[in-house]
Amino acid sequence: MSRENKNEPKVTSLYELLAIVALTISLLILFFPKNSIEKLIDSEKRNYDLTIIYLKNIANAYPNNPKNWLRLINAYLGMGKIKEAKESFELFRKNAKLDEEHSKILN
Repeated sequence: MSRENKNEPKVTSLYELLAIVALTISLLILFFPKNSIEKLIDSEKRNYDLTIIYLKNIANAYPNNPKNWLRLINAYLGMGKIKEAKESFELFRKNAKLDEEHSKILN
């Protein structure tokens, strides 16, 4: 004897669930397009503490992107934190896997 009753109504069908997921993803892409966070960070001139938190996370997630490290270093310089800016630069030099041309520039 089966416990499931086939006459019970379903909450959502598979197609409705897929439509909800597709709509949610579309809305996220619409409201949070690629590179929008970088544009917001570049335009930020007051809230350096929050900006540095974002930039540290971005730089650690994409260590080979010099633009992310430059943004982080500039944010530290904007706060007057020269020591942290130098440390970030050294960390970038140590961890980044750059092509030969960029390696010559940094070394």
